[in-house]
Amino acid sequence: MNTVTQPAPNVFAGAVTQPAPKVFAGEAAKEFHGKTLVWDCLSLYYILDEFYAQQSLDGGVNVVNATFGTEEDWETALRNFELGLQKIEKSPLLKLALSADDILQAKAQGKLAIVIGTQGSSFIEKDLYRVELLYRLGMRICGLAYTGGTLHADGCGERRDAGVTFLGRELIDIVNRLPMWLDLSHCGHRTRAEAVGLARAPVCTHSNAYGLNANDRNTTDETAKAIVAKGGMLGVCGLAKTVWPQDATLNHIVDHIDYYAKLIGPQNVGFGCDFVAAYKASGVILPASKRWRTLRPDVFGTVDEFLTLSYPEGLTQIRELPNLTQTLFDRRYGEGEVAGIMGGNWLRVFKQWVG
Repeated sequence: MNTVTQPAPNVFAGAVTQPAPKVFAGEAAKEFHGKTLVWDCLSLYYILDEFYAQQSLDGGVNVVNATFGTEEDWETALRNFELGLQKIEKSPLLKLALSADDILQAKAQGKLAIVIGTQGSSFIEKDLYRVELLYRLGMRICGLAYTGGTLHADGCGERRDAGVTFLGRELIDIVNRLPMWLDLSHCGHRTRAEAVGLARAPVCTHSNAYGLNANDRNTTDETAKAIVAKGGMLGVCGLAKTVWPQDATLNHIVDHIDYYAKLIGPQNVGFGCDFVAAYKASGVILPASKRWRTLRPDVFGTVDEFLTLSYPEGLTQIRELPNLTQTLFDRRYGEGEVAGIMGGNWLRVFKQWVG
């Protein structure tokens, strides 16, 4: 993700228009895409707005991992949960998903299932009881660290790459006792490696292959294999600089899928788009995003590129997602493999660890 403290969903509602999607998928791929379960394992808080929820549904998405917290303070994180839960409850398009059955029910009803996640844990601070409280409020995916260092672990933006702290080990112990994923997508390399050894249910919901593009936001081969050895999996991401250093395309994204498929097996690969459409459309660049793009443009791109650099050509917005299905078929993946990568693999691991 490219932003930190997230505005309430209604900041963006009705305020934007987007260009028409460029969908090149053929009719057979579109039909397959419409029937299979599609899980975007990283979407942002604004997905709770009807405008963006509908766009996601139009792109064939059935379920998202929606970010309710990153590096906020505790009061802001709680406010995100309260407002978000209200939004889900009132929306005719959304359904809160606490289990795999909830996800399947949402698909049957034509709704977008919302799995609540975070991309960091700084708002937990020393009060580790907050993990269980947020679980009771619906959190099923706990991010260990975002871009900066916290009391728990270092994120991918820190040069020191210091790993997991003793307090972080205690936090992981609590997550391990709950039916919940530990998301390592934004962690530093050492943090990821150490956390996998400590975690019951580690995943990277949206992190590309470091072996293909040596960006510190991406995951090394050794850690990817360790995650899968624990029963976890990884999702490729659309953030342009993590896909390819310049002129990223959908084909580069699928190169990462190919890389992971050969390394860990296609049954352990998914995707988490990490689109920032509402921020781009409204011209919002939040202070923390400016900070990390100033400190680590090699990882995220420059501040200016937040608004000017498109997501990879062929997958610039969620309504173009059938293009990913088509490209997977073009790369000779079988129907079962495509169905898994598009969402079935996430559902399997979610059912295994969350219920």
